Amino acid sequence: MRLLLVIAFMWMTTGVIAQDYVLNISSGNIPNNGSGDLSITLDNNGGEMQGWSYGACNDTAFLTCTGVADGSTIATVNQGGTPDFNQSSVFDEGFTVGVVICFVGCATLTNGTGYELNIASYTCTAEGSTSVSFCDTLGAPTVDTVVVVDGASIVPVQNSGDVECIGVPDPEYTYAAGNASAGYNPADGNASAS
Repeated sequence: MRLLLVIAFMWMTTGVIAQDYVLNISSGNIPNNGSGDLSITLDNNGGEMQGWSYGACNDTAFLTCTGVADGSTIATVNQGGTPDFNQSSVFDEGFTVGVVICFVGCATLTNGTGYELNIASYTCTAEGSTSVSFCDTLGAPTVDTVVVVDGASIVPVQNSGDVECIGVPDPEYTYAAGNASAGYNPADGNASAS
C-alpha cells in the first residue's frame, strides 16, 4: 500500500511540474503554393530552465517544412548572447531543435511567458486544413520533446498549431488589347503603336 501511495504522489508531482512548462505552435493561414511562418513559444511558470529539445511534425500532404530560424529569445538567453549549444535540423516533414543555454550553468531561462524560441517556414502543397504538432519521431537519433530543469528532463505541455492552406481565387478582372498596326522604319529599327 505504501509503495502505491509513493507512486501516486510521484505521478501527481510530475504532472504538476510538467504543467509549469508549455510549448506552443502558432496557427495561421498560408496560400496554396505559397509560403508562411509559424512561431514556437514557451511559457515557463516553473523553475529555471537549462535547456530544451523538441521536434515539430507536419503532414507532407499539405505542408513542407523549408526552414527554421532562431526566435527573439535565443539571441539573448545566455547573459545577453546566444546559447552555448543550439542545433536544428530541417526535414520535409518537420524540424528538430536542441538547446543548452550554458554548459557550466552560468545562465538559465527564468519564469516568463511568450518566450519566442523559433520561427519555422512552410510551403503549402495542397488546399485544406492541417496541423503542426510536437513530436518525438524526427532525427537520427530521434529528438525528444523535453525541457531541462535542475538537470532533469521534463515533458512539457504541448499545444499544436492549426494551418489552413487556402486557395488563391482567380482574378476578377481581365485585360484586353485591340489589334493595331504601325509602320516599321528599317533605318532605326523602331515602330510604335498605341
